[in-house]
Amino acid sequence: LLSIFFPILLGLYILIGPGLKSRKMLLTVTGAGLVITAVLGLTIVLNGNVEILLFSFGKNLNLYFHVDNAGRLFAGVVTLVWVLAGFYSFEYMKHEKEEKRYFGFYIIVFGVLYALTFAGNLITYYLFYEMMTLLSVPLVLHSKTKEAIMGGLKYLFYSLFGAYMVLFGIYFLNKYTITLDFTPGGTLNIAAISGQEGLLLIVSFFMILSGINFTLLYLLIVKRRWREVFDDGELKYYLMLIAFCIVYCTAILYFVDGYELENAFRAATFQVSSMGTTTGFTTENYMSWHHSTWFLILFISLVGGCAGSTSGGVKAVRIYTAYKYLVNEFKRILHPRAVIPIRLNHSVVNPTIVQSIFSYFTAMFVLLFIASVAMMCLGVPMLDAVCLGITAF
Repeated sequence: LLSIFFPILLGLYILIGPGLKSRKMLLTVTGAGLVITAVLGLTIVLNGNVEILLFSFGKNLNLYFHVDNAGRLFAGVVTLVWVLAGFYSFEYMKHEKEEKRYFGFYIIVFGVLYALTFAGNLITYYLFYEMMTLLSVPLVLHSKTKEAIMGGLKYLFYSLFGAYMVLFGIYFLNKYTITLDFTPGGTLNIAAISGQEGLLLIVSFFMILSGINFTLLYLLIVKRRWREVFDDGELKYYLMLIAFCIVYCTAILYFVDGYELENAFRAATFQVSSMGTTTGFTTENYMSWHHSTWFLILFISLVGGCAGSTSGGVKAVRIYTAYKYLVNEFKRILHPRAVIPIRLNHSVVNPTIVQSIFSYFTAMFVLLFIASVAMMCLGVPMLDAVCLGITAF
């Protein structure tokens, strides 16, 4: 709990406490707070699994922290990024005003991020996620320029709208799950959805929809520019990849694992949609499926959705561009003198963009290797360590 509440209390002191009038004292307190918080967080990361029940609001409503392997990985990432960015901000913030406000909220958000990584159930995660949303608004608004204010208001509007949608989703999940605790293999209550299995396909449809570029959704729904939307190269690649994975997993579940065709299609659609959009929901333990589906699900979770969507991953547009680049390289082998530009949506892709994409992939695999080795050093099996590393992207 110290790693969570120490930075929150320290941030409050920086905001309202006396004795921090000089910049040197402010930076000293902030730097010491960052280091102490990082040490407290890393202590939990190295100590392994920890469970703490903070409050109980009823039978199924608990404010509960559980440090598992995924939480330890993300806590390590948060520690590295937040500490380095914090010390880096000492230099570029010296020409800004209201440094106390900036560093106060920065330290508070550090503690809230630890609470997010250690959340043991959806209620705890939701509360601290919304807390992070509200407390990070002053960081966006800090410069008080017109652009910053408009950006902060948009950020706040989107976040609050999303909060209400998530709250509705929690109510939905509470009705059809056994528990809201984060549990390996999922918590879907099969008896509760008996006769309503079609709901899973509806949820799958909206998950796939959330992986589409929101600009394309705007053009499709508001502007009715159907041809432009469905001619988008990234969208076609994303939908084809999702469809291929669903068909393949359905076939494996039906012919190899002995599922009924309807159940195989439903299970494959939900799992591929969830992992392909990095939503993370599960209805069953897909590790019991045929081994070939593991690689496919792992790959699609690494790819993620389209750029400009709510999905994580490296984004389909990067994979699609890299694929077109490799195809062009094979063409150049056959036609050495040919000039073959890479085109995306009828526009030529700048070579510097292609170079930045492969630089991104290089950095990603280096970080994935470091994260996987770090998790294996903490006693996590190799396959689990690699999968946990991929989830960070």
